[in-house]
Amino acid sequence: MSRDPAVYKDPEKFAPERFYPEQEGGAAEPFLVGPFGFGRRICVGRHLAQASVWIFIATLIATVDVSKPLGHDGRRIEQPITLSTGLSSHPGKFNVVFKPRSSESEDLLVDTLSHAQ
Repeated sequence: MSRDPAVYKDPEKFAPERFYPEQEGGAAEPFLVGPFGFGRRICVGRHLAQASVWIFIATLIATVDVSKPLGHDGRRIEQPITLSTGLSSHPGKFNVVFKPRSSESEDLLVDTLSHAQ
């Protein structure tokens, strides 16, 4: 369903900008709601799941710099984007560097992670 070429142009390609409105340069393709089910059997925890992901991403954006790793020559290493296939799709393994923006940011992340476990 989420990879239907009748709905999505080049459905196998990772392109989150496809969901942007056309006036913002996107393709205005429909946002998939399938992972949470439909109708009477829709996931009752979908709002909590979406809020949790939003909080996680907002925390990362606020506290760390995310970048591609550097090679021996000092240039950023370009890595291909791969996706798994099957019922639950997810990105393949890739390397990334997370660098805290400050010592306060690092302390906040360590404290948060210690309470999460």
